[in-house]
Amino acid sequence: MDPALERLVYGAGSTAPCGANGQYVSGAPPCTFDHAAFKKLTSQYGFAVAPMAMYPARTTGFGGFQIAVQAAFTSIANDADYWQKGTRGSPDPNTGLYPAKNTDPDGRLGLYGVSVRKGLPFGFELGVSVGYLAHTSIFSGGADLRASLLEGFRTGVLGILPDLSVGIGIRTITGTPQFKLTVGTADLVLSKPIAVGGISVLTPTVGYQFVRIYADSGPIDGTPNTDPLAACNYQGQNDRGQPICGAGGTAADFNNTQVFDNARINRHRLVLGVHYRYEILVVGAQFVTDLVAPKDANDGATAQALDGVPRQNTIAVELGATF
Repeated sequence: MDPALERLVYGAGSTAPCGANGQYVSGAPPCTFDHAAFKKLTSQYGFAVAPMAMYPARTTGFGGFQIAVQAAFTSIANDADYWQKGTRGSPDPNTGLYPAKNTDPDGRLGLYGVSVRKGLPFGFELGVSVGYLAHTSIFSGGADLRASLLEGFRTGVLGILPDLSVGIGIRTITGTPQFKLTVGTADLVLSKPIAVGGISVLTPTVGYQFVRIYADSGPIDGTPNTDPLAACNYQGQNDRGQPICGAGGTAADFNNTQVFDNARINRHRLVLGVHYRYEILVVGAQFVTDLVAPKDANDGATAQALDGVPRQNTIAVELGATF
């Protein structure tokens, strides 16, 4: 499930792959990069690594501390062309070579991680998180900061109201040179603790989360199986920094290394969850889904690029201890 962005390219005026088996074809025009497919792919990657707001509105309290392991499984459009072309797939066991497309992408992206939350004065809480995206070389990491606005009210009229918190979070990835991905969120969470038997607490939660995805590609070679220096019979550079090709060489393949247009994508998410605490043990479950289709959360060229991209959802669980 690692990205393979070099496959999201086409020959001029055609849906055929650029070149032949990733090789430059003499006399062919430069590769055409599929910028819409890049936005679709990174939008779904971004949904999977975005902060989950996996907490009740009430913080761990001043001096409180929680550590938990988490697993989140996010739906993707794995039958879509941009997932099958845009991910690596498994190598041939005999040759060790990767196929021209990933014919069997995972139906859900699994993100496994560890989170730590620390209570601060005045109803604030800081969290950090690291995770690994299954079947990839991608790791994620980031931090969250939130404030519980009604924390501390236990009796009277205000004691009837649910807890309310507002928060921000950020995640970024490492492990692939093909693109940079950073996801920022702002959320509002409501929850209400319910005492069970006097020794445990059940806390249902509901919230809204705004997600902003920033994806920037690195230089991508549309014909990775051709060395442009060899095709050029490279002899050096002229005074303008352009390659000088020797006899029989061509500089055309240098034009097949480009970057995709930057992706700036909005998502609106509904967050539903439940947490159960028994003494120091905490278990939780969460369901996250798009409130509107990705196209409808954006405008202009981004909305046009995301046309047909389905809503996603994430199912997450956690197990931890609080002190």
